Amino acid sequence: MIDYSPLPVLFRIGAIKVHSVGFALTLAFFIGFFLALSEIRRRELDPDDFKKMFLLIVLGAIIGSRLFFVIEHVKYFFEYPVEIFKIWKGGASSYGGFLGAFLFTFVYFKKRKLPFLAYADAVVPALCMGIFIKRIGCFLNWCCYGSACNLPWAINAGDFPRHPTQIYLALNGLILFFIFSKLKHEQRYSGWLLSRCLIVYGVSRFLIEFLRDSERYLFNLTIAQWASGILLVLTCLFIIGKKKQTR
Repeated sequence: MIDYSPLPVLFRIGAIKVHSVGFALTLAFFIGFFLALSEIRRRELDPDDFKKMFLLIVLGAIIGSRLFFVIEHVKYFFEYPVEIFKIWKGGASSYGGFLGAFLFTFVYFKKRKLPFLAYADAVVPALCMGIFIKRIGCFLNWCCYGSACNLPWAINAGDFPRHPTQIYLALNGLILFFIFSKLKHEQRYSGWLLSRCLIVYGVSRFLIEFLRDSERYLFNLTIAQWASGILLVLTCLFIIGKKKQTR
C-alpha cells in the first residue's frame, strides 16, 4: 500500500490557485495541438481548417465532458446544483469530451463539405496523448479513483487503499499513443485509424471500469461501460460498412 496526499492545487501564482485538473487539461490541449498539427502537415491537409477544428474540439470537449460527468453523478449534482459550474474542482468525462468534440467538429465539417474522417485520423495519436496527460491530472486531484483493493500498488489517499484507476487510464492512453503513432503509416481508408483506436480504447476502458468506484446502473454497469458498448457497436458497424465498400 502507498500513502498519498492529493494535490488538487498544483501551485499558486500570487492569489491565483492553479488547479491540477485545469493545468493538466491545458497542457493536454497545448501538446495535443502541436502533435496533431504536425500530422496534419504530414498528410498534406489544410492547417487552417485544422485550427478551426481544434477550437471546436476544445469547446466541445469542455462542454461535453462536464455534462457527461454531471449525468454520471446526477444524484450529487441534484443536491448541489451550484457545483455543476465549478469545473476547476475536477470532474470531466473522457467519453463526454469525445462526444462533444465529435459533434461540434462533425457539424462544422459537414457544413463546409470537408473530409471529416481524414482530419479525425490525423488527430488520433494526439487524442491518446491527451488522455494520458488528463488522467495524470485526475490522479493529482484524486478524482476518478478506484474501488478498494489490497494490492501492493494500492493507493491510500485518506480513507482506505484503492485501485489507482487514474494511473491505469493514463498508462492506457500512453500505450495507445505509441501504438497508433506507429499505425498512422498504415492508413487504408478515411476513418481507419480512428475506428481502430475507438475499438481498442472502448474495450480497455470497459474493463478498467470494473475497478472504478462509480455509480452502477442496468446490469451493474457504469455509464462509461454503457458508452463503451455503444461506441464499440457503432464502430464495428462503420468498419463493416467500409469493408463492403472496398470489395
